[in-house]
Amino acid sequence: PTGIKIFNWIATMWGGAIRFKAPMLFAIGLVGTFVIGGLSGVMHSSPPSDLQQTDTYFIVAHFHYVLIGGTVFGLFSGFYYWFPKATGRMLSERLGAAHFWLTFLALNVTFFFNLISTIGAFIFTLSFVPLVLALWRAWRRGEPAGPNPWDAATLEWTMSSPPPHYNFAVIPQVESRDSLWHPHVDPGHEPGAGDMEPAGVTPRLQPDPAPEPVHMPNPSFWPLILALGLLVVTMGGLLGLRVVFPGVLLTFVGLFGWAFEPTEG
Repeated sequence: PTGIKIFNWIATMWGGAIRFKAPMLFAIGLVGTFVIGGLSGVMHSSPPSDLQQTDTYFIVAHFHYVLIGGTVFGLFSGFYYWFPKATGRMLSERLGAAHFWLTFLALNVTFFFNLISTIGAFIFTLSFVPLVLALWRAWRRGEPAGPNPWDAATLEWTMSSPPPHYNFAVIPQVESRDSLWHPHVDPGHEPGAGDMEPAGVTPRLQPDPAPEPVHMPNPSFWPLILALGLLVVTMGGLLGLRVVFPGVLLTFVGLFGWAFEPTEG
């Protein structure tokens, strides 16, 4: 299944027009480092090899290639991709590329070469400097993102960035698989390249202005109380029943407070 998954990722990129923006760099880095971690893990299925590798830095390296390559790189890819939608500002591509290459270099130095792993760990720490600078730059003078800075095909990119609190004012009318790329397709017509909107043009699938009134629930702190109670219950599983019971009580307080909260402010 993992092999199929990786070939699916590669084939998806092969069939597309790759733009080496920060989200794509981290996505490609995910594939490469995850493959290294996966291949180094296959040999653990052999008991003689596994016996020799147990409690060695080889296991540490295998684990971190999978963990950082398969999780952290994916998180950074999503972070750079969704940041414009959440904030309405673009992150610097130059700083994003610097962040990726420093992180990619640091990962391989830290977990591939044992003798210089400490140097790699320091590089890994420094790799976050471009990210911090990019966030500061975006906050102070970031370029406006617009509704669809990536020319993406899914419906959330029809909304402004950041989106309004009510998100979609009405249910979007979808007529094709890629509504943003093929917004006007006749029934029975197979979408083709000629149907695409020009790059950077996002079709309007929402009324402007939004119909009134758009009902939104009142802001509530009860979900936070509920979440805190569940956290205490979870910790109680490690610490004992004396912690579980207060957590259960706090959970029920948050649950009932949320359930019976007035819907109109």
